[in-house]
Amino acid sequence: GCGSGVIGMLAAKHGAAHVDMSDVSWLALDCARLGVETNGLGAACTVIASDLYSDLGDDARYDLILSNPPFHAGHSVDTAAAEALIGGARERRAQGGALRLVANRFLAYNKVMQKVFGKVDVVKEDTRYWVLEGRG
Repeated sequence: GCGSGVIGMLAAKHGAAHVDMSDVSWLALDCARLGVETNGLGAACTVIASDLYSDLGDDARYDLILSNPPFHAGHSVDTAAAEALIGGARERRAQGGALRLVANRFLAYNKVMQKVFGKVDVVKEDTRYWVLEGRG
C-alpha cells in the first residue's frame, strides 16, 4: 500500500506523468489524499482504495511499481503482503516496466523477487537497507 503517500508524491514531484497510490487502510488513504492536496499534486496523483492490485482495474499496467512494503504484524515479522505485492507485480508491469522496493536487508525479498523476475538488481544499499529492482 501507499501508506502516507510519500513515495508516490516524490515520484510525481520528480517527473512521473501519473501516479496511482493504493492502500487498504482508510487512515493511510486519508493521509495520502491530504498530502496530495497539500502539495498540489492532484493532477498527477490518484489515491485508490485497493487491496494490492484488486481494485486497480484489470487493464492497469505500470512502468514502475514502487513500494516500501510493511512487514510487521504486531511484534512479529509478517512478509505476506510484500510477497503478494511481488508475486502480482510481473503481470501488472507495462512492457519493460519494473518493481522497485526498499526494505530492511534482513528480509529476503531478493530471493522472492528472483523467483518472480529471474534477475534482481540491488539499486542502492547500506548496512541496514537495500533498494531492489526486478525486471524481466
